[in-house]
Amino acid sequence: MKKHPFGHGKMEGISALMFRPSWYWAQAVLSSIRQYSALSTVQVIKPDAGIAVMVISIIASYFLSRHLRRVAKATESTAIDASAQNISADVYSAAGVLLGCWPCLLPLGNP
Repeated sequence: MKKHPFGHGKMEGISALMFRPSWYWAQAVLSSIRQYSALSTVQVIKPDAGIAVMVISIIASYFLSRHLRRVAKATESTAIDASAQNISADVYSAAGVLLGCWPCLLPLGNP
């Protein structure tokens, strides 16, 4: 790997610090949306398409995370490794949501 005189590792750390406030902002927005939707009385009639999109997203994110981990290891990039870890966390959280919602989607003896 080629050594750069300006130290890309330092800039990756600075960019990670700049990313953190936007991540907190996104979490606050998503939390407020979740609270609003919990009070809503809208009923989902056909959740099949949403489940299919979620499963495809989980699979695609899993393979993307694996690829990014390999690239991060080959290039020794902390930014790419952080991105791979972030996508891995997305895979686990999406899978947890899917598993958590599964019992709600099954008919419980209703005709």
